Amino acid sequence: MDHLAVLLTVIPLSGAFFVPMFGREGDRGYRVALGTVLLTTACAAALLVITGRGQAISYYVGNWAPPWGIEIRVDAFSAFLSFSFSLVYLAVIAYSARDVSHELNPAALRWYWSLMLLLLAGLLGVSSAADLFNLFVFTEIYSLAACGIISVRDRMDSLEAALKYLLLSAVAAGCILLGISLIYMVTGHLNYAHLATALPAAVATSPRTVLAAVALLATGFGLKSALFPLHMWLPDAHSSALSPASAVLSGIAVKAGIIALFRLFASVLSASPAVVRAMPTFLAVLAVGGMIFGALFAMTQTDLKRMLAYSTVVQVGYIYLAFSVLNPVALTGAILHIVNHALLKGMLFLSAGLIIHRTGKRRIADLQGIGREMPLTMIALTIGAMGMVGIPLTNGFVSKWHMVLGSLEAGQPLAAGVILLSSLFSALYYFPLVIAGWFGNPAAPAPARPEAPPSMLWPVLGLGAVSLILGIVPEPVVNVLGEAAKHLLGQ
Repeated sequence: MDHLAVLLTVIPLSGAFFVPMFGREGDRGYRVALGTVLLTTACAAALLVITGRGQAISYYVGNWAPPWGIEIRVDAFSAFLSFSFSLVYLAVIAYSARDVSHELNPAALRWYWSLMLLLLAGLLGVSSAADLFNLFVFTEIYSLAACGIISVRDRMDSLEAALKYLLLSAVAAGCILLGISLIYMVTGHLNYAHLATALPAAVATSPRTVLAAVALLATGFGLKSALFPLHMWLPDAHSSALSPASAVLSGIAVKAGIIALFRLFASVLSASPAVVRAMPTFLAVLAVGGMIFGALFAMTQTDLKRMLAYSTVVQVGYIYLAFSVLNPVALTGAILHIVNHALLKGMLFLSAGLIIHRTGKRRIADLQGIGREMPLTMIALTIGAMGMVGIPLTNGFVSKWHMVLGSLEAGQPLAAGVILLSSLFSALYYFPLVIAGWFGNPAAPAPARPEAPPSMLWPVLGLGAVSLILGIVPEPVVNVLGEAAKHLLGQ
């Protein structure tokens, strides 16, 4: 069963390789991609069952043990994230079959499936890497795949957004690589476990070098995860990509930087008291800025997908702020919000894609009465909006509730107040959209067949159903993530 840890990454990597070989036709490429994601989801589910019993799996590639060999480590934290991301990916791939075929030519469509699988492999690799070098490698795999996915749509705005993301991603990669080099210089290790042992001595002899390395890593992964004010690439990239690609980029890809920082802090950097004091404060200040200014920018948008993109900046702020509290309850909420946001934002972008596919409308002002034309789509959009605001009985409420409780438990009522205030701001740009969609006066009569094809609609409704289930019966998931949060904080 230990081989499942490495297969979690090998399966989508192999699928990305075989799609161009066997998927010369769009339909065949879709079947290869769908089968690959199904296998990956099954593998992640098996790992979730194993790690849910408290057992972590360490796999030594080539049977070479650390510090010389490469270690892949899957625990409850990474297994749950991998399974959740695979489920969202399954819905996105199923949705994509009809949506992207009319947007891309056959050659571009073949590479689209390959890039999507490559992106998934990079994301899963980040969550399971146990050394800094492979963390960097998998980070670059998903980053370059994301650039390709944005630019695969042969339009000027997509190419411009991809170039902007590529340049800023290169800056982030430079920061991460330099930070890793400094850490290696003072410790002589790259493996997380060995780094945690060697870091206290390195801090004693070279404190400024270690803090500089931490600052570089926080900056690099902060840029990858669109932490304010390092989010400049996100609105253009996510709004100009194909809708299923936007769902993956906004719902999942930005989380890789967050997961990397969580894992580094828990496994390595928490060994330094100076880092424990400085890093959470640094992240908290930027997180609050993202929650406030991201909401203000979202309120001013006229394009639906661009508004959803700015909303991601706000949600990233929630996660970082809850993490900075360093409380197990708040961290449970942060981990759960990583998954909840993936489900909700995936559903919102796919719902926007259904509207665009069926009506061609993107401007928020043009969505008056769209609920009468596309009621099922609007139901999904409403569930997503309610979850993002944090209305009870949605999964977004559960994660925000734990963030607030953890902040109060840690004696940080200011953080709890910011979370509540930001939720109010979210209502100011999500609720008008919902009200206009249901109760506004449409510009034209509803068509005879208003909804999008079932193959596109059912994946969106499936994400909505999972979101509601996690909001109504959250205890099993919260219990697993609570133990994972305690482990990450060393409790």
